[in-house]
Amino acid sequence: MAKNFKRSNLSFFLLNGFAYASYCSLFTFTLTILLEYNFTTIECGIITTAQSIVLMCVLPLYGYIMDNFISAKKTTIIIFVCGLIATLPLPITLKMSFPVVLLHFIILSFFIFCSGAILDTWAVEIINKTRGMDYAIVRGGGSVFYAVASFFCGLVIVPFGVEAIIFIHIVCTVCTIILACYLPDSQKVDSDFPEMESEEKSAQKVNFLQAAKYLFGNKDFVRLLICVCLFLFALRPTSTYLPILLNNVGGDGTVFGISQFISALFEAVVMIFVTQFIARGMSKELCLSLGWGILAIRMMIFFVTDNIYIILFTQIIQSIGYGLQLRAYAEYTVSIVERKYRATAITLLASISNGVGTVFGNYIGAELIDRLGALTFTAICTVIMVMASLLFIPPTVKAIRKRRAEVYSNLIQNNKI
Repeated sequence: MAKNFKRSNLSFFLLNGFAYASYCSLFTFTLTILLEYNFTTIECGIITTAQSIVLMCVLPLYGYIMDNFISAKKTTIIIFVCGLIATLPLPITLKMSFPVVLLHFIILSFFIFCSGAILDTWAVEIINKTRGMDYAIVRGGGSVFYAVASFFCGLVIVPFGVEAIIFIHIVCTVCTIILACYLPDSQKVDSDFPEMESEEKSAQKVNFLQAAKYLFGNKDFVRLLICVCLFLFALRPTSTYLPILLNNVGGDGTVFGISQFISALFEAVVMIFVTQFIARGMSKELCLSLGWGILAIRMMIFFVTDNIYIILFTQIIQSIGYGLQLRAYAEYTVSIVERKYRATAITLLASISNGVGTVFGNYIGAELIDRLGALTFTAICTVIMVMASLLFIPPTVKAIRKRRAEVYSNLIQNNKI
């Protein structure tokens, strides 16, 4: 069991919960907010692309800082405090011209928009030092609160307007800051695993170029990076343009909120079940490969229907695939790199994959839909997602063989063979 509430599944469940609710209420509803203020689809695309470019550039810097100077806890507090301050004038800014709104969203993107990888770094560092803590439960808090926030934001945006979800964002941000201040710093807590404590102490500071050279020379990391880039390149366009697609088939902000609620809630449930499978021997490599394969099925269905109920059903399929890869993603990343490169690895992976997936995926996706049509684009995205799954088969097979060898060895030692 975890030592106390500060180092427990529940405490970090709540931290991730409020943090992802804060993210959801503003950034998941960015397109909905902008459309409510009558910005064009092109202007919306420019803003979301600019956000992704900021994330791509800033996240590696945050990772380097966490590996060498400031802990993940302090980084979390700083970005949420700055994000809170930057959000306060948003209701006024939204009534101004497009360049002003674009600049404001770019500023916002430096902070809470980048929080996912930073929270993962903090959580994994604490989990690796604490018996009884489980990443699925910790990160599941993000999915559950994200689901609830999506549902309530969808309910209030039509009757009460955009100001209501900005208020929800502010409340969730304040709760995140309070919890982050209360919870322990991963660099200052004792490890429950003495054998890992020596590795922590021996880890030395490295410069960013040295870290990048190590990571890009790590074949497992490069393979993971390529697969995640392919996965997000195929997934992001469908997620980004979901509010517009729902509007086209008769939906509104409330329907979009329901779609996000379904996706995030099932995602949390899937992660809990996957944890049980991992405990019984399922490899993280298999979770990733299988998850991307299931998402390919969702991709085939998504663009070939204009039925709003089928579109909502595809969110459940996405939950299964995304829940599988999300459960294994961060822990697999830190397992294939040295301790001193962990934060840089997580943030660099997130920045490059999100940059490729969102910037290029959204732009090229829009061009392909316009020129080739939705059906052709569906086929392309499906092939790309299948490629991600297939490219990860070699490490998956290797992990399965390793697990079988361990089981066989244990049986021999116990004289059962």
